[in-house]
Amino acid sequence: MDSMEAPSEENVFVGETRFTAILRPDLEDGGYTVSCKEIPAAISQGETIEEALDNLVDALALCLETKAEVKASALAARSRQ
Repeated sequence: MDSMEAPSEENVFVGETRFTAILRPDLEDGGYTVSCKEIPAAISQGETIEEALDNLVDALALCLETKAEVKASALAARSRQ
């Protein structure tokens, strides 16, 4: 991907779940910013495409872990009522 190219999409996996990564060249600082189409809160960056995608996988894992913790906490609170 040339630094002047438009955003591109790549597939990334967390476990067996596929997500759509949207890569955008960072014209100001260099490297790439990357977000996830399915989980907009997962955003990261990297100097290379590979680094950006790896960092996004880490961000997705954290988002999914947090979601699971929030769900477990809500279920525990309901069961105490």
